[in-house]
This record gives sequence, C-alpha cells and structure tokens, in this order.
Amino acid sequence: MKLLSPYSIGLASWIGTQTLRTICGSVRYQSRYIGENCLPDAPLRTQKFIYVFWHEYMVLPAYLYANPDVHVLSSPHRDGQFMAGILKRLGYRSILGSSRRGGTGAIRRLVRLGQQSNIAITPDGPRGPRRKVKPGVIYLAARTGLPIVPLGFAYNRSWHFDSWDQLAVPRLFSKAFGVGTPPIVVPRAITKETLEPYRQEVEESLHAATDIAERWSTTGLYDTYDYDSLHRNEPMREAVPAHPR
Repeated sequence: MKLLSPYSIGLASWIGTQTLRTICGSVRYQSRYIGENCLPDAPLRTQKFIYVFWHEYMVLPAYLYANPDVHVLSSPHRDGQFMAGILKRLGYRSILGSSRRGGTGAIRRLVRLGQQSNIAITPDGPRGPRRKVKPGVIYLAARTGLPIVPLGFAYNRSWHFDSWDQLAVPRLFSKAFGVGTPPIVVPRAITKETLEPYRQEVEESLHAATDIAERWSTTGLYDTYDYDSLHRNEPMREAVPAHPR
C-alpha cells in the first residue's frame, strides 16, 4: 500500500478502522488456551507479557484486544503508519520502528516501558520472510523481562491478499479461532550466541498454535497434538468439539 500524504494516511486509516469494526464485529470468536489464559482481557491478571502472532493474522487480534495497556510495534513506512492510525483509533499506543528502519530506537522505548505495559509484535513483519521469527523479539524479552506468549489465529472463511504475508481478513459473519500457548521466559543474560534456541522455540510454538487454530477452523475440533509434540516425548492427544468463547 502506497499513500502519498499524511491526510491520505489519516483518511485511509479512518476508513480502515470503520471497516475493521464492521467485519470483525460480525465474527463469532472462539478461543482455547494451553495452560492458563494469559491474554490482555484475562480477569484479575496483573502480569505483563509480549504477545506475538503472525503478520498474516493481525486483523482479528487488533480488534479483539484493543487496550491502551498494550503497546504495538509498527513499521515507520507509510503502510505501517496507516496501520498505526487504525490502532490508535482502536485504543492502542503505537511505537514506530522495524528491523530496517528505526528499530533500535523503538526497542529502547519499549525497554523503558519495563513492566508497565503489555507489548504486541508480529515477529515476521514488516516485510517477512512470512512466518519466520526475527531475533528482535527475543532481545526485547531479555531486556524487559517480559515473558513471550505465542498466539495462533484462523478463520473458517476469509479473504487473502496477494502480499508477502498473504494477509487474511475474515469474511462477514464468519467464525474465528484463537489458541494461546504458555509463556516463554528469556533470561536477561542472553547473548547473540545463546539467543537462537529461544528464537526457535518461539517460532515453533507460533507454528504449532497457528496449526491448531487452522485445523480447528476446518474440522471443528480443538487438537493440541502439534504443541504437545514439541514438549513431550510421547505426545498426548486432545480432541474436543469447538465451543463458543
């Protein structure tokens, strides 16, 4: 998306916000959690987290968890500014930065937030590769001390854009599915040499959560085999009928 002026960005983000509210407001959402519910709307929860989900599925969580207690890392490019405008109208606070432009300053601002705010990041954004976690989120978790919570999403009916992330937008009155996995704690003393295992763990958990959600959206069964197989020698299988949130 290429927008030419701040006025165009503002107008487009207003239209985008109204469209997102109309579409996502019609969606029936169901969610399950492997372990405890660590999402921003969990009752009586004071612990802060870094929430990560694929760029492809960012539309639904943007609508569901709009909260000034969540800071979102957005790209400083025009398309990122467009998304930041939508997030601001929904109630989020955005910090502009990416791995290619302004990333160091953005990470420093997020680190200064410390334990005061939740953080939401699409770790394969803003330009990909698709469904590949970049190391910045691991560094951020180490510096802030905030655990990382991988989230998977899927829709039973959606539009897909011809973009690097194959952006998915739910259709009106479709069903959406969310899967939360246990937090991943990154030690503060991490180095470039010891970072990779944590990056792989976050990436594998994200793949597993998304696979569970996508299969749930097509079969109607919530099946944790993908996640269990990462963490157990003999995976246990759970399959239950889908139910409303």
